[in-house]
Amino acid sequence: DVLKKEGKQEGIKEGTVDLLWRILIKKFPTIDRGYYQKINQLDLTTIEVISIDLLDMKDPKELEKYF
Repeated sequence: DVLKKEGKQEGIKEGTVDLLWRILIKKFPTIDRGYYQKINQLDLTTIEVISIDLLDMKDPKELEKYF
């Protein structure tokens, strides 16, 4: 049961990272691909905060404050 829950959480995180990355590419087509790895290392809560803050971002370098 614990393994199932951990697998589910990992799946949710993976899906959230992938969606966030697609949105980032759409908003900032020239974004450095290295940000993907950095985002992938963050916890789910931080990834969700980035997702919301992305609405106000003007430059992909604003992501640096989350790492």
